[in-house]
Amino acid sequence: MSRMSRRAVLFGSAAFAVAMPRAARALAVAASPAAAQDVALAADAFLGLGGRFPEAAAQRLAGVLGNAATEGLDPAHYLPGSDQRSLVFAVAQYAYDSGRGRITALPNRPDIVRAAPERHLADTLAAIAASPDPAAALGGLAPATPLYGALKAELARTRAAAGWPDFAAGTTLNPGTRDPRIVAIRDRLAAFDPALPPSRDPEHYDAGLVLVARRFQAAHGLDADGRLGRFSQAILAEQPAARAARLAANIDALRAPPPAPAELSIEVNVPAYHLVAAEGLREVLAMKVVLGRPTRPTPLMHTRMTGAVFNPPWGVPQTLAKEDMLPRLRADPAALQARGFRLYGAGGVEVDPTTVDWRAVRADRFPYVIRQDPGEANALGRVKFNLVNNLDIYMHDTPDRRYFATDIRAFSSGCIRLERPMEMLDLLMAQNNVDRPRLQALIDRRTTSGLSARRPIPARLAYRTADLDAAGGLVLRLDIYRLDAAYARAMAGAATTA
Repeated sequence: MSRMSRRAVLFGSAAFAVAMPRAARALAVAASPAAAQDVALAADAFLGLGGRFPEAAAQRLAGVLGNAATEGLDPAHYLPGSDQRSLVFAVAQYAYDSGRGRITALPNRPDIVRAAPERHLADTLAAIAASPDPAAALGGLAPATPLYGALKAELARTRAAAGWPDFAAGTTLNPGTRDPRIVAIRDRLAAFDPALPPSRDPEHYDAGLVLVARRFQAAHGLDADGRLGRFSQAILAEQPAARAARLAANIDALRAPPPAPAELSIEVNVPAYHLVAAEGLREVLAMKVVLGRPTRPTPLMHTRMTGAVFNPPWGVPQTLAKEDMLPRLRADPAALQARGFRLYGAGGVEVDPTTVDWRAVRADRFPYVIRQDPGEANALGRVKFNLVNNLDIYMHDTPDRRYFATDIRAFSSGCIRLERPMEMLDLLMAQNNVDRPRLQALIDRRTTSGLSARRPIPARLAYRTADLDAAGGLVLRLDIYRLDAAYARAMAGAATTA
C-alpha cells in the first residue's frame, strides 16, 4: 500500500491522530473533516515526494501565516512548529483556506458554492516551494478582486478601533434634534469620517453631522436621508469586534467563487432586496424586491423558474392563517370576505366567515382553509412565477406597492414580491415567442391560466451583505437574517483544537 493510500485509510483513526505532530493534528481537527483530510493527504503527498520549503523562505512563510488576520483568517489555525513537517502542514492548511475558503458549507446556506480547484493541493504546495518567492506565492492565492481589497481595508480600519461608545437604541433621530444619544453617535461617525470636526453642542444633531450620517447610511445600503431610525441605529451600535467578524465572513465568502453562468439566470441577493437577471456578465434586467421578514425569512436556494400563472388565486398558508388571518377574522370577518377571501371547512365545504364564533377558534386547532379569489385585491397580484421547491416559495406581483419605496424591504412571509413583474414576464416568455400584447390579453381575461417556459431559467436566492457601489466604495448592509453572524461563529468555532 502506498504512503498516500495508507494515510487515507487511517484518516480519522486514533493511529492517524497519534502519528501526526501536535501542530498538524490541531489543524486537521480545526477544519471540517473533508478539508482536514484534503490538507493531510496533500501535505503527506508533498513530503512523500521529497518536497520541502527552502530554509531561507521558512521565516517569510511563517510571516504570511502569522499575518493571516489581515486576510480575515485566524492565525491560530496556522501555527508551524520548528520542523519542516509542521511548516508544510501549516502552509497546506493556509493554502486551502485562503484559496478555497475556510467555510465550505453551512446549514441552510445552499448559496455557499465554491469553484472546483484548478489543481490538487499537493501541486499547489509544490508550486509554492518552486517559486522564487514562496511567501509571495502563498499570499497570492487570495482573491485579487476590488471587493476583496475593499473588505480587507475596512477590516484593518475596524480592528484598529479600540471601541465605540454604546447608546440605547430608541426613537428616530431627525436632523436638528437634540438628544443624549447624539454624543455617542457623533463619536461613532467620527471613526467613520475622521474629518468630522468636534462640536460645542455634542447633543445637537447639526448640519455637519447630518452630512456624515448620510454618507454613513449610503455606505450601509440605507436611504441617505439623515434620519437615524432603528436600522441606522442598529448599524451605528455595532461594535468593532462584531463588525470585524462580519467583514471576515464576507471575505471568506469571496474565496473560490464559481464562474458566472453563461446562460440566462436570475439572482436575488436577500440583504440588498434586489434581483438581477444576467446572461454571463451582461445584466439584462434588474429590480427591487420585497422579501421575508426576519421571523419568516426567504429561504436560500438554487432553483428554476418554470412558468407563470395569470390571475392566480392565493391559498393562504396555515401559518399565516393562524398568526395573521385569525386576529383579522376575530376583528371583522366581513372585511376579509369583501376582499375575496373564502373559508373552507371539513370536506372542503365553504363556510360563511360571518357565521363563525371566532372567539372560540384557537390558533393551535385552526380548522379552516383560507383562499383568496383572483382580482385586484389578491395578495399575489396579477402574475405569479413558479419556482421549483418544496417550500411553496415563488415570485409574484403585488397590489401593495408602498414597500418598494423603503430601503429595508423585509416585509413578506417568505415569497418574493417583484417591483416590475411584467418585465420579468417578458423575459420569461420571450423564449416562447409570446409578446406583451398576448400576455396582457391573458391577464385581462380575469380567469386563472398559465404558461410554461420552454427553457426554465436557473434562479439563485443568495445572501451577500458586502458589495461595491457604482463609485467602487464598499457597501456593508444590515445583516437582516443574522447569517453573517452565523458564518462568523462557524469560522470562530473552527478554531477549536484537539
